[in-house]
Amino acid sequence: MSCLKFSTVSKPLQKKNVMVQSELCNLHAVHVHDASGDLRNAEELLKQIIESINQVKSKWGVIIIACTTDASGESRKAQRLLHTKFPHLVTPDCLAHQFNLIVGDLFKAKDDYGQYGDLAQELITWLCSKTYVLTLLHELQMSTMGKTLTIIHAVLTQWLSHYLAYQQLLDVRPSLELLITKHEAEIRSTGDACS
Repeated sequence: MSCLKFSTVSKPLQKKNVMVQSELCNLHAVHVHDASGDLRNAEELLKQIIESINQVKSKWGVIIIACTTDASGESRKAQRLLHTKFPHLVTPDCLAHQFNLIVGDLFKAKDDYGQYGDLAQELITWLCSKTYVLTLLHELQMSTMGKTLTIIHAVLTQWLSHYLAYQQLLDVRPSLELLITKHEAEIRSTGDACS
């Protein structure tokens, strides 16, 4: 299980996202917690990690054998407290950063995956800088789906956020295509030649 922090465009405050990786290497979002109103300390993070472990165990029948965090100050302390409370858990230090190096090497290869990753990141960055376009997107999503899907900006040192950002972009794609169809002139008038 991996615990990481990320922020979204619609709520730029810190959130914690806890993931679990199954033996088949499929990633599943277990628990996404809006931490904007929480204390930023190891004890609160530990509480969220234990809640996610219990949720995975009770709902999926999965036994967690390892848990890692991004190893920043309070995250590292929470990881140490977790190991003290559950000594049977393997708690490797900063595994997410190691995966980030691997993903970085993949992007440097510039195969189709790397090129599409660059294009996806460019689109995400552009969208994050266009609040008017994001407002139009959110209004369109509310009128067509009754909910909004936000654009997630990947955090360089948190490898799993790349997966989440690109998956979310794929989920938002139909709304983006409809947005362009309905509001192309308005989008072009944002003053950006790349629009």
